Amino acid sequence: MTHFWDTVKGFVTQSDVVIGLPHLIELAEDPSGYKRENAVRRLGMLGDPAALDSLLRRANDWVPQVRLAALHAIRQLMVPTNANAFVSSLPEIFHLEQCGRASHRALIEEISNFLADPNNSSSILLGLEAAEPRVRRLCYDIAFTYRIAQLEDLAGRAVRDHDVVVQRRGISRLKNLDSQQSRAVLTEALRSPTAGVREAALRIYLKMPSEDVTVHTAYRCALDSSNAVRGVAMGWLRDQGADVSAVLLETVRQADSPARKVRAGILAIAEIHRKDLLSEILHHLESDYPSIRAAVLAATARLDADHARDLCEKALEDSSPGVVRLASKLLTKLGVRFEARRLIELVRKDSREVVRRAATYLSRHSNKWERLVYLLRMAEPLGAVVSINNELSDWNRSFNRSAVEPTSEQLAELRSLIDESEPFTSAKERSELSFALTQARAR
Repeated sequence: MTHFWDTVKGFVTQSDVVIGLPHLIELAEDPSGYKRENAVRRLGMLGDPAALDSLLRRANDWVPQVRLAALHAIRQLMVPTNANAFVSSLPEIFHLEQCGRASHRALIEEISNFLADPNNSSSILLGLEAAEPRVRRLCYDIAFTYRIAQLEDLAGRAVRDHDVVVQRRGISRLKNLDSQQSRAVLTEALRSPTAGVREAALRIYLKMPSEDVTVHTAYRCALDSSNAVRGVAMGWLRDQGADVSAVLLETVRQADSPARKVRAGILAIAEIHRKDLLSEILHHLESDYPSIRAAVLAATARLDADHARDLCEKALEDSSPGVVRLASKLLTKLGVRFEARRLIELVRKDSREVVRRAATYLSRHSNKWERLVYLLRMAEPLGAVVSINNELSDWNRSFNRSAVEPTSEQLAELRSLIDESEPFTSAKERSELSFALTQARAR
C-alpha cells in the first residue's frame, strides 16, 4: 500500500512548481482525488483569480480532503485585488447553496463579508452595472444586506434597473424608509414598464399618509394599462369614498383623451360591473384605434354576453388582426359554436391569413363533424387551413373521442369530401377518416 501511494505521489512532486495554471485546472478535474487535492492546493498558492471557478467546483467535491483544500485555496484568493473576480463569480458562489455534499453557508457568508468590506465594496457597486443579470441581482442583495450605500440611493438604482427582479427587490426595501425618502423612488417605480412592479409600488405608495398627491396618483393609476394596477387603485379610491365612475366616464367621454386612457377607462368600467354605462362603451365601437375597439369587445363580453356575441362575430371582419384574434377568443369563451358553412363564408369573404387562422381556431370549438367538414372543404383549393395534416391528426386523436353522432347530410358530405381529399391527405389519413364514418350512426 505504501508503494502504491509513493507511485501516485510521483505524478505531482515538489519539483513541479513550473506547472502552469491551465494544467493545474485540468488536474483539478482529474479522477484521482489525490491529484485533485494537490492541484487545488497549488491553485491557491498561485493566487490567480482565473482559478476561482475551478476552486468553487472543488468546494463541493465528493472527497472531503479536496473540499477542505478548495476552501483554503479560495481563502488565499480573498485579497482586495481579486474582489472583481469574486463579484463576477457570484452566481457560482451562491449556487453552492443548492449543493448537498456539505454545507457551504459559512463560505458564502465569508465571501459576502469579504466583498462588503470597505476595501472591496467598490467592486460590489461596480457589479450593480454588470451585464449579467444574475450578477447584478446578487450584488444588490449584498449591497442591501450590508448597507454598502445609502438605502434610498440603492433602492432608486434598483428601481431604474431594466431587470424586473432587481426592480422588485428595490421596492421591497422601501418599507425600511420613511415616506419622505421613499416617495421619490416609488414615483419612479410607478413609471416602470412592468405591470407587476407598478402594482407593488402602488400598494406601498397608497399606505402612506393620505395627501392630495396620493389621491391624484390613485386616480391616475385607475387608468393604468394593467388590470391589476387598476384594481388596486380603484379599490383604494372606493375605500376613500371617491366616485371612481365619474373619473372613468370623464376620460371616456373626452374627445382629446389619449387612446391608452380611453382603453383603460372602458376596461375599468367593466371591471366595476357598471352595466348601466354600456352605452358609453359602445360609443367607441367605431374608434380609429384598434386597442379601443378591442377594449369595447372585452368590456361588452363582461357586461352583456348576448350583445357581445353579435359584436364579436362582426369583429371577425375587423381591419385589425389583433381585434380579429381577440374576437375569436371571446366567441369561444361566450360559448358560440359555428357551423362549417358560416366559417367557410367568412374565409371566402376575407382571405387574410389572420381570418383563416381565426376560422380554423373557431372550428376547433365547433361540432366534431362540422369541424371535419370545414377542414376538408377549406384545405383545397383555397388553402385556408394551415397545417391540414396536423389538424386532421388532432381531430382523429382528440375530437373523434366525442360520442356526437353525425346527421345523414353530414355523413354524405364527408364521404364525398374524403374521396376528394387525395391531393392533400395520405392513404392512412383517408382510411382513418373513413373508418370513423363507418363507426358513426346517422340520426
